[in-house]
Amino acid sequence: MSAQTILSISSLVVSIVAAIATISIYRNSRKLGIKPVLVFLRRSSHAWELANIGTGPALRVLVGEWRWDTDRWSQFTNFYPIPAGRHIDANWLDAKILGVEYEDVDGRRYTTSCQYDRNQVTSGHSYTPEWRELEDGSVLNEHERRRQH
Repeated sequence: MSAQTILSISSLVVSIVAAIATISIYRNSRKLGIKPVLVFLRRSSHAWELANIGTGPALRVLVGEWRWDTDRWSQFTNFYPIPAGRHIDANWLDAKILGVEYEDVDGRRYTTSCQYDRNQVTSGHSYTPEWRELEDGSVLNEHERRRQH
């Protein structure tokens, strides 16, 4: 094998590796550029709000709270999409443990749980199917929930 052939093959391999690395970097930066991050914030001792501190909108947002008296999740509420940088009132929530499931624009799923004012964000839906398959009509949208209070 001549030196020119080895050089040509080496150049081809480097080009392929560079192309793969570029595609990988692009995909990762796209994910980060559209990733929502929802957190619960407390405005006062009893007033909660849900904030999207991420870089993309949160879609299919479903909020619930853990009730110690019934030992189960309750007060399920569907929210409209929450744009990046927006804060939404959730003043009907009155629990020490809260949870929210949501998706980004590419359908990647996330969950945030808040226990005693500490938020933890994870990939995937941690509460499914308990939350998504409620057949008793206990899921309200945010406007229905506000009308109750």
